[in-house]
Amino acid sequence: MKRCVLIVLLAELLSVDLSAQTKKIKWGDIPMEYLQMKTYDRDTSAGALILLDYGVYTFTDDYKPDLYIHQRIKILKTSGYDAANVSITYRFSGSSEKISYVKAVCYNLKADGKVEETKLEANMIYDEDIDGTFHRRKFTVPNVHVGTVIEFQYIKSSSNAYFGPGWYFQSTYPVLHSQLEASIPTGIEYVFITKDPNRYVKLSSEPYQQEMRSQGVIKNVIGTKGTWTADNVPALKQEEYMTTMDDYITKVSFQLSKIYLPGMLPQEVMNTWEVLNKELFDDYYTGRQISGKGPINDKADSLVSGVTDPIKKMHVIYNWVRDNMVYTEKTNLYSTGLYPR
Repeated sequence: MKRCVLIVLLAELLSVDLSAQTKKIKWGDIPMEYLQMKTYDRDTSAGALILLDYGVYTFTDDYKPDLYIHQRIKILKTSGYDAANVSITYRFSGSSEKISYVKAVCYNLKADGKVEETKLEANMIYDEDIDGTFHRRKFTVPNVHVGTVIEFQYIKSSSNAYFGPGWYFQSTYPVLHSQLEASIPTGIEYVFITKDPNRYVKLSSEPYQQEMRSQGVIKNVIGTKGTWTADNVPALKQEEYMTTMDDYITKVSFQLSKIYLPGMLPQEVMNTWEVLNKELFDDYYTGRQISGKGPINDKADSLVSGVTDPIKKMHVIYNWVRDNMVYTEKTNLYSTGLYPR
């Protein structure tokens, strides 16, 4: 299975659109046509238009990755005001990720032709604990009206390459231009999984090099820079019988496959289903429940006592869970709510 995925990735890289060029994005350089825009011709019902969604994924000293985000949004109707509410989810536990360099401005074109700028103040940014492991950095861009252009940026820094960036080219609002640049050093391998049924996304790649301090020594590091772009992507709306928008949205996911860096033992991160199955059974927080050594097993035994038909057993347990489960608004990976260190 792994070999098939890598072959598909190689085929994708060999068939890229080499004409795609990196666009130079400058903070605060808002074209007047966007400030004057009244409606978006491709979707006149849109409450907002994402003018730019730009990301740069790079590696800093000791192979620690940063993801820089820069976004611009045009507010077309009052129904698009929610686009001014920005929420950034990050992994807080163990200081594995952090958010920095948060900056936001809104631009309003006045009647005299001058552009009014309103900046986000530091006291308007706050942090929300989701479940102890994940947090959200949240803010609302001030002074937003119909006609406003919002611009914001931030950097998400990670302690290691394990959690690569997931990039969405599509949104509940139409997207004019989305672009992700990822410079991956040799020695770090990702499998890129693209969900793009309508073929909006174009990919180009080229070699790159950079200076990096690793283990106290400055080295010249080489690798591959990939650029994913998509233009004029329509909004994705929630439809009847949709289980989750994430199953349908146009995106690319990074899954770490292998690490073989200088001074480190090579690590195969992506392995077979058999190995994954063994790891889950061996893990205390998952294997304990699966093996029947936890309190859930005792409860299941009492519910099906005297019931011999497997289908009836399933219905009895299902009905009990349905009638007794209470949602605590907490999302945990492990069944006990505890996290291994």
